[in-house]
Formats: sequence, C-alpha cells, structure tokens
Amino acid sequence: MTDVQKPFFEPIETSFSAETAVEEAADAFAKETTGHAGLAQLETDRLRLVIEELVTNIRTHGHPAPGSEITLKAEHNADGLLLTVKDWGIPFDPRIDAPTDDRDADLEDRGIGGLGWPLILELAKIEDYRRSEDGQNILVLALRGTG
Repeated sequence: MTDVQKPFFEPIETSFSAETAVEEAADAFAKETTGHAGLAQLETDRLRLVIEELVTNIRTHGHPAPGSEITLKAEHNADGLLLTVKDWGIPFDPRIDAPTDDRDADLEDRGIGGLGWPLILELAKIEDYRRSEDGQNILVLALRGTG
C-alpha cells in the first residue's frame, strides 16, 4: 500500500481567457493559494512571477486558439506547493524546448528576451509535462522553498 500525501488544503483552480490580461488574475490566485497554504509574502511574489511568466509565454509563443482558456491549479502538501498549468497552445515541453540560460554571455552576444524560462526554473522545478489526448499542454511545477 502506498503512502499518499494528504493536501494541506483542497486544490484551488481558476481559468481565464488566453486573450485577457493576466496580472489581476495571477495576483488574486497567488494570494489565495499562498494564504491557504500559510506561506509568506515572498512565496506569494514568487508564485505570481512564475504564473505571469508562464502565461506571457503561452500567449506570446504558444499561439493558443482564439477563445481558449488557460487553467491554473494549486495544491499544497508536505512536499510543497504544486502548480498545474493547462493551455491549448502548440506543444511545448519545457524540459526539452525551453531556451537555455544565456545570462553569463556577453551582452552583445545575447538575443532579446529569453529570460522567462531561466527565471521560472530558478523559482520552480518541473515535476511533469504531458500533452493530453485532446491537445492540451499540462505542466506541473513545484515552487521551490515551499515544502
């Protein structure tokens, strides 16, 4: 028999249009999630930053279908805070496709942008990625420092 981690709170989930501004939704979701988890302002800020970077990447590079939604789900157990992100964009497995971190390169050798994923990976660890049969990207991240 396996020992299953019991959640510290029931999962929190929200969905919003991939075409709308995300800042307010990300802020509210991060505050609600970290409030239920009893985490500090620093973790709220980190979660909000991760959400904003992910959603910006989905909207900018993922080309989600018009009218489609992005879904966020947060869970918290003894291992920490898990964030699941679902979107209808093109397939993107960040374990393979995320840009490499070029912050150590000379400024003139760096391209514009490309810092979102390195920042996300400093704040969170990829637990899982899969493409569902119906065409959704499903990414699970563990927020660092919340376990």
